[in-house]
Order: sequence, then structure tokens, then C-alpha cells
Amino acid sequence: MVRKWDPFRDLITLHDQMSRLFDLEGGRPRPGPEGLGYWHPAADVSEDEAAIYLHIEIPGMNEASLDLVVEDRTLILRGERKRSRVQGTTYLQSEILIGPFQRRFHLPAQVEREKISAHYQNGILEVILPKKQPEAKSVDIRSAS
Repeated sequence: MVRKWDPFRDLITLHDQMSRLFDLEGGRPRPGPEGLGYWHPAADVSEDEAAIYLHIEIPGMNEASLDLVVEDRTLILRGERKRSRVQGTTYLQSEILIGPFQRRFHLPAQVEREKISAHYQNGILEVILPKKQPEAKSVDIRSAS
């Protein structure tokens, strides 16, 4: 498969990686409001000729706490994971990242917005974005005379 070269794809990937580096200082969440940390769920992005596929690891969440938006060629996922506190307990160790998060994914192609589907199961959000197929247009050729 031949893919059209996008000079900004590598730049956007670098930007995302740098954002994650500065948002996760040494693997620890950056302090946010009320002591909560901002975090970024891990994701796999793949594609074939028909669609773009995202698999995002967000265990401990429910569909109502997630917001998925497509703007131009960017998919934005926002959400917040909250801790369920048990009355009368004190944490001896707390490693599960909680608080708000946001991830942006640059899409390598235009997508059919009305055909996007998302499914959440076993802590994995799967998003399928069917690619918009180029439309062929016939052009009339006229004589120069």
C-alpha cells in the first residue's frame, strides 16, 4: 500500500510524545486541582485501507465519564477517573492514577463521522473510524479552438 507522505505526521507525533513526557514527570502524575493528577491513558493506533483503529487502555471507568469528539483530523478523548473511597479506611499505598485526562490523536486521513463507532469492554475503549473514500469526478476535455 502506498501512503501519501504527510510532513506534519512526525511533528505531531513528536508533539504528543513531548506532551506526555512533560505531563508525566518520572512516571508520576503532575499535580492538578485538589491534589488530583493529570494522566494519559496508553493507546494503540493502527489503520488499514478501510479504517483507523484506536485501542485505549482506561480500566475502572464507565462510558458516562468519557467524552469522544472528532474535530477536522483530530480525535479528542476526555474523561475523569475517580477514586471510590471506602468509609473509615486509610491508604497505605496508592498507585492507581486518578483525575481528569485528555488525549489528542492526529488522524492520517479524513473519516466518515457518521459511521464512527466506539465500544468499551474490559477496560479497553475501541474506536473504529471508517476512512472517507476519495470521490472520483469525471472531467470533460474541451478543444482549445
